[in-house]
Amino acid sequence: MPVIRPDRLPLPNLKTYTFFSVLALTTCVYIASDMVNDKDWSLTASDKQQESVMVTSETVENATNTTSEDRSMKKWFSDVSAVMIREPFCVWVLINMAVCCLILLGRCIQKMVFGELRVSEQQHLKDKFWNFIFYKFIFIFGVINVQYLEEVLLWCSWFALLGFLQLIAQLTKDRFEYLSFSPTTPIWSHVKLIGLLSCIFAISSFMLMISVFVGFFVGFNTLAFMSPEVLLLSIRTLHVILRYGFHLYDLRHDAAPTNLAESGKIWEKRGPVVYYVELGFELTALTIDLLHHLHMLLWSNIFLSMASLVICMQLRYLFQEIQRRIKKHRNYLWVRNHLEQNYPMALPERINYYQPTWT
Repeated sequence: MPVIRPDRLPLPNLKTYTFFSVLALTTCVYIASDMVNDKDWSLTASDKQQESVMVTSETVENATNTTSEDRSMKKWFSDVSAVMIREPFCVWVLINMAVCCLILLGRCIQKMVFGELRVSEQQHLKDKFWNFIFYKFIFIFGVINVQYLEEVLLWCSWFALLGFLQLIAQLTKDRFEYLSFSPTTPIWSHVKLIGLLSCIFAISSFMLMISVFVGFFVGFNTLAFMSPEVLLLSIRTLHVILRYGFHLYDLRHDAAPTNLAESGKIWEKRGPVVYYVELGFELTALTIDLLHHLHMLLWSNIFLSMASLVICMQLRYLFQEIQRRIKKHRNYLWVRNHLEQNYPMALPERINYYQPTWT
């Protein structure tokens, strides 16, 4: 049986998708406004109470026509919003419109910061996008198994913003790795990327505070479900920022080194710091991701389902990645000890002695 890849589906382009999204939203607003204008529209108890209060104060409102028009407009907007939130079709249209706005915002960020994307960057974005959609679908309907439309709306809104930030962070990481091999990159490109990374880190930190606030009132399990993804985004973004700082530091000191001895001292201090920063961030991210998937598997009691199979496969992958990283660290320590024992470092006096010959 042939496998259909999601990125090969005949999806519409952005203009067509935006047009139909706006058309669907306009249709929902028209239907909701038509329901509100109907006299037999069902009102809640609070709405009836507000209506009775408005009838008793009709003489006062007629004295100020402008105020009554403003209040009726606010009442009409609140009623239309209540109808749209109540209808399932309108709710999905609102979610789709929010996703469309995020896509348009992402396209504007791409034009202003990145310009034309490379083929590898486009492929990474597609893979990241479809993987995120697949795993969050499994999470919402397989792990927590939401039963109410309001919960679906909240989780979809949360994951839409989170997925948008993850895609922008992935694109920024790919562009940084590309620019790190180009010593002639304009300074304005570095400023735009660092500014975008700082914005992502600030928004992710704010979302982490929101998850802690919600988890404090709702429960620990909600906190454990909301915070790991945001924490991973903050850690990975901070990792890229530090790597960018090391890269700019290298460009500054490689431009005009004073002498070879000073350059050697700089690299001697930099090397272990960069390596252990990389090791710490990678192991921290893998450990948080492993604990997050383990919590999903144990909390939801889905040991005999398709969701459990997907989570177990991801747990196996994360465990193997942690083992591979630890093994790589052990090999690094063995090679470093071997070099230090068999090839001792040259003294600064000898380096300065041979410096005129090299230059």
